[in-house]
Formats: sequence, structure tokens, C-alpha cells
Amino acid sequence: RNFSTEQTETYGASIAQNRVALETLLRRDGFEFDELGAIRPQWEVLTQQSLLDLPDESAIPGHIRRMWEAVESRPEQSISAAKDAIESAARHALAVLGVETPPKPKFPALVDLVQRSLKLHPATVAPDAKGAESIVGMLGSLATIANKIDEFRNLYGDGHGRPTKVAGLT
Repeated sequence: RNFSTEQTETYGASIAQNRVALETLLRRDGFEFDELGAIRPQWEVLTQQSLLDLPDESAIPGHIRRMWEAVESRPEQSISAAKDAIESAARHALAVLGVETPPKPKFPALVDLVQRSLKLHPATVAPDAKGAESIVGMLGSLATIANKIDEFRNLYGDGHGRPTKVAGLT
């Protein structure tokens, strides 16, 4: 079917208007567009900026990249990278705070140290503070999540020189 120049221009203008409307709605709902036009949730844009703000020698961006790049094809690598990213973030926070880190702390001890140093440990909450029980529960849950990711990595991650592929992830 042949379209006249006028029909083609009208159709093109309609597409452009619809695109602008769609982009406006997506931005309103917390999405951004990268330089290639890909739609990204705003938290991802914020995360990218946070990663760019890290010192050049930081290992955290590499762990995050490994995690995202392998999530579909090699979930065991993503699991290991997630644990490594948490450990690197904890060590980075401690370094920024000027807290000396033991050379090879057990992961739960590292999580505990960084929570205490950031004053985000459940033990730092005054028992008579408003919402203390809820706050203590949430702060304890943060440590639990980090520690459970470490346990999950021990079960399903790609470390420890496994003799066979990890089963049960797909």
C-alpha cells in the first residue's frame, strides 16, 4: 500500500507525539532514559551515579557488573558477586569511617562491625525510643539478609573450587 507524503508526515507526527506522551508518563512513574534510549528505573540511574562517585580503585562496580551480566546465564556467579559486593561495600564504609578492619574477618563479624561503626546495629537503639522494637527488628533484618546471602553463596555460588556445576538454580 502506498501512502501519500501528507499521510506519512501525519503518521510520523503522531508517533512522535505518542512517544513524548509515553516518556512523560514513564518519567512521572520514576523511569529515566539512557543515552541509547533504553528505559531504566530511576533507582538504577541513582545507583549508577553512586557507583561513579566511588574512587577509581573501588571493587564494588566490578562486582555489581558481574552480578547483572551473569544473572541469566550464570546465576552462581551472580550470587557470588552479590556477596562480594556486600563485603566490598562494608570494607569501603569502614575505610571511609577510619575503622581498622581485621585482615580476614568472618563475614558475620564484618557485617556486625560495619553496623556498629555506622551506628546502625540493633544494640545502638535506646530501648525506650519510640518504635524501638520495630527499629531493632529492621536493623537486625539488614544483618540477617547480608549473612543469608553469604550462606546462600556458600551453597550455590561459584567459589570454593567446586568439582561440579551447582544444581538447582534454574
